[in-house]
Amino acid sequence: MCEDKFKNYYYDYIDYCENKNIICTLNRERKVNDFYYPVIVSKYDNKNIYSIAPKYFKEIAEKIEIQNFNDEQSIIEFFKEFFQDKNLDVSIQIMLRMSKTRICDIDISKVININENYRDEYYNSFENFRNIEYKEEKWNKVKKLKYLNGIIEDDQIVSLGFVSNIDYSGANIVIQTKEKYKNRGYGKSIVEKISRDLLENRLIPIYWVNTKNDFSRKLADGIFFKEKAREIVVRIN
Repeated sequence: MCEDKFKNYYYDYIDYCENKNIICTLNRERKVNDFYYPVIVSKYDNKNIYSIAPKYFKEIAEKIEIQNFNDEQSIIEFFKEFFQDKNLDVSIQIMLRMSKTRICDIDISKVININENYRDEYYNSFENFRNIEYKEEKWNKVKKLKYLNGIIEDDQIVSLGFVSNIDYSGANIVIQTKEKYKNRGYGKSIVEKISRDLLENRLIPIYWVNTKNDFSRKLADGIFFKEKAREIVVRIN
């Protein structure tokens, strides 16, 4: 995968048009992992690019054009105030969109594809007080996810990874590891295995991580993910 492939994916994802940095983007109206992200402000290609849901585009665009934002905090405060005025509960985070072009030489032998045969191990992953209906509901959703891989230990799935969504050939990888089993390299192994499968299928591995999540950032850095874009992300809670 070359830089141009990521660039093409990313410009399609934010609906970028040449010389137009404030963009009305239908993608911002779609749910991702049960949340709406009506605004993403990307620091990419040495410019700030505003990707905005149609519902808010005109009002936000008019305000941005008369603003002189000097830093990320100014942008964050602007959007906090904007959505507070609309009585919407939002959270605003700074995220890194990372990707990789080559495989990492690490052991992935413990990683297995999670399918119907591992229902019991998935059920065992929850605390004892969780009732069977809760487990069934979660399992019925999880087993449908793409590129579902995990590591089993102590008769439970202790680390689980999957692709939450695929947009314009970019596949967003999600990893979850139980606290007790962190720092064993399980997350790295699973993300690496998924990345290899994606690259083999000519998809772009995407790792989207909060700048405050040092553990997750180190995981990605350790298997050759590189920062591609820095984003201010507005999420409706």
